[in-house]
Amino acid sequence: MSRYLKFTALVAVVASLTFCFGFYSALRKNVVFDSIVKTVRYLKPAVADASAPELRLDMSDRTLLDTTLLPFHRMDVTVTDEDGGVLPIVAVVADQRDEAVALGDDGSLLRVETESCVDSGCARNIGRLTRPDGTRIDDIYDMMRIEVDGRPEWYVSYGQLDRTGYSKSLVISRVDLSTDADSDALIRVEPPVFQARPFSLQNGHAKRAAGGAIAYDPRDDSIVVTVGDYSLNGIANDFPGDVPPPQSPDSDLGKVLRVDRKTGESRIISSGHRNPQGLSISATGEIISTEHAPKGGDEINLIRDGQNYGWPNVSMGTVYGTYEFPQKPLVEGTEHGGYTPPISAFLPSPGIGAIIHAEGFNKAWDGDLIAATLKARSLFRVRRWENGSYTEQVYIGDRIRDLDIAGGNLVLGTDGGKIIILSPVENVEMARTEIGLHTNLNALSNCGSCHNLNYPASTPGAPHLRNLLGRNIASASDYDGYSDALKSRGDEVWTEDRLEAFLRDPQSFASGTAMPDLDLSDADISELMTQIKLLR
Repeated sequence: MSRYLKFTALVAVVASLTFCFGFYSALRKNVVFDSIVKTVRYLKPAVADASAPELRLDMSDRTLLDTTLLPFHRMDVTVTDEDGGVLPIVAVVADQRDEAVALGDDGSLLRVETESCVDSGCARNIGRLTRPDGTRIDDIYDMMRIEVDGRPEWYVSYGQLDRTGYSKSLVISRVDLSTDADSDALIRVEPPVFQARPFSLQNGHAKRAAGGAIAYDPRDDSIVVTVGDYSLNGIANDFPGDVPPPQSPDSDLGKVLRVDRKTGESRIISSGHRNPQGLSISATGEIISTEHAPKGGDEINLIRDGQNYGWPNVSMGTVYGTYEFPQKPLVEGTEHGGYTPPISAFLPSPGIGAIIHAEGFNKAWDGDLIAATLKARSLFRVRRWENGSYTEQVYIGDRIRDLDIAGGNLVLGTDGGKIIILSPVENVEMARTEIGLHTNLNALSNCGSCHNLNYPASTPGAPHLRNLLGRNIASASDYDGYSDALKSRGDEVWTEDRLEAFLRDPQSFASGTAMPDLDLSDADISELMTQIKLLR
């Protein structure tokens, strides 16, 4: 009996010591803990997607979109997932003739007929992309189509974790879209043709700061790709070593790279970039990139070999929450601190994104740059001269993630799940108007004169409208101007019915509220209710 007691006691002691050591390792996150976690993650089988989700399309009528030189007909196609939720569009790419292919942020693919889009039949689902191992691809940056020996080839850029989950790389893969798949088909991208040098996730990262824009340069059969700093810049997140990755030749972060399409070998074209969202190569080989700055200072850059654009040592913006930036110029007192300055910068930041050269589109805009914006919800048309430039803002009303020219039409993809087709008016003389650019403003844009539509930060005169539906009435913590009537309803939640009642008659809903009676039409209220849902 004593022998069994001794054995039981020994087992109890060993188990206690193992538990204590394991608890200490987890608490301290030492090398033993890291090794265990890496092993478990590596051995855990990847879960492949079973089928692509159903997508639903909703059409709206054409309207006239006005600009200074060129009016457009506008058609919106709204794409939602099988649950009715918004499906953000990350890329739109011109295909053959008058067609384009749109890519959702979950890998869903849609073929869009841009020239004859009059009903829901002009957009149809053609499957969904997955990673090479069949798992969900949920970190997609861009897509492009090129011609090789008279046949199309498609490429996508996306983020790829290693098997342990401790490091990440930006990769580019080829995908076979030679024939349209069924709507529920899953299409595996091929193993990467290019993989950027990995970076550690020890200090976190921001995948929205990945860059990832890709463009083809037929002059040397290469792919040009932008790689963001993933916020590893010493301002948002710490980085290993003494040199910020965008300034280090030993890192691909914060760079524009040229990749040999056949071998996958790459070299650095330029450095010192933060979050280069847009990329375009003209017919003559000019490389243009756009870049998100911090608070203010979004850039359009002319990319040249060997140039350093300064980030994070210089910026035209400031650190969020401050009115300064920790400048570290190469040469004191020089333009842009001695680094290569942008050809254009914007203050405040419009959230500049994708950009294209207008070539063979329309004589009114050919030769210009057309840029998408997120925060400004507009297109920016930039015309350059030798001694200056000008920018025309064309309000669209949606966060525009990507754009391309297909069949003589301008196609936009938005964060709100819209594919917007802009068709130039053929007979401009018939489109003359005395109203001008005000025709582009929608019902929600008028709310922006008082309310903050872009960030969850209230103005002195009105509460912000981000995430309004579902939150309590009179609940914006940074706004103290609510009327007593609204405060008395603070236990109630903003539902669609309550919000519509408030918009129709503010005083009946909450007597004494500062909200004026806007005399909104049924169409205005319907438009507002649709758009407010997207302010999240």
